[in-house]
Amino acid sequence: MKKKGFTLIELLVIIAIIGMLSSVILVNLSGTRERAKISQGLSFSQSMNNALGAYLVGIWSLDKINPDNTVIDASGYNNNCISSGPVEDDGIMRKALSFDGVNDYLNCGNQLSLSASDALTIEAWVFDRAPSESYEYIVSNDRDCCGAYKGYSLFINQNKVRFQIWDSSSVQRRVSSLQSISANTWYHIAGTFDGNKMSIYINGNLDNSLNFIGTIGTPASYNLAIGGLGYSPANYNINGKIDEVRIYGEALIAGEIKKHYAEGLKKHKLTIVNR
Repeated sequence: MKKKGFTLIELLVIIAIIGMLSSVILVNLSGTRERAKISQGLSFSQSMNNALGAYLVGIWSLDKINPDNTVIDASGYNNNCISSGPVEDDGIMRKALSFDGVNDYLNCGNQLSLSASDALTIEAWVFDRAPSESYEYIVSNDRDCCGAYKGYSLFINQNKVRFQIWDSSSVQRRVSSLQSISANTWYHIAGTFDGNKMSIYINGNLDNSLNFIGTIGTPASYNLAIGGLGYSPANYNINGKIDEVRIYGEALIAGEIKKHYAEGLKKHKLTIVNR
């Protein structure tokens, strides 16, 4: 007897079932507003992962510090980190790493795969205990100032998110968020550069942009640090938790981000809450 393939209706039913089974189970957070913010950010993060999977050069879930003190990169580029101080704590998805704001950081090396040039996206979940402090680095393989360097960084300074690159002429370029970051609150934060514009997104929303036509200077001046400054990773450390760090060698344009964000809202049947 000749075997029959799936009909179109059967395939649609299977896809629908898979979609339902893969829905995100939200963490139990107080307040409808806070749950909606976290859920929307999770949807945005997953959309970015799906869209840019081929360009992922660093995936650090930060769920676990191994007995040999390593934190694994799941991108396939082997950008594994050496832990210096942070401890495992409750995260946005499973576990996160908690940094003391004094000298905790991860050293993730300086492989060429981490030296973005034409385009870049950095994303992470961040829970900052003291966002009003000066220079709390989330991801960095550059320096804050004072010279000519190469690389990029994403950090919080005086309640604002800052996304910075050093261009191919070692000129510092920086965009700052308009929205302020509150203490002891989870935020999904992303910085993108597409060769023409630098942008900051907070919880899936475009917050601010800076026009800049050029490239990022390569190779990066320093090892990539998570939780500290690349130039001196035991300084300018974040006092808080970091989870689900991703680095891509490509940028999502605003239209794609809005589209994926809307798809995430629809998929998880969430209500949009005005800020």
